[in-house]
Amino acid sequence: MTTKTTITDFSRHLSDYINRVAYGGERLILSRGGKALAEVKAVRACKTMSDLPAMLAALPSLSEADAFETDLQEIRNSVGPEAATPWDA
Repeated sequence: MTTKTTITDFSRHLSDYINRVAYGGERLILSRGGKALAEVKAVRACKTMSDLPAMLAALPSLSEADAFETDLQEIRNSVGPEAATPWDA
């Protein structure tokens, strides 16, 4: 949801607006003299270095990649040789 307000009103109710943005998911457009000047929106959650071990642990193991390669080779062998293309010259 986008809310439009003046910079004066924003400064008078700063805490309320920050809570609405951070916890309510609102986006604010700040204006002065009827002209939009700034936007206030929540900061996306960022990953930190402390999250790295869990992210790496969630990756598939290489043994799965080896099995996938074997499956692909079996499929290629069962299909036969690939047809030549005009670009194989």
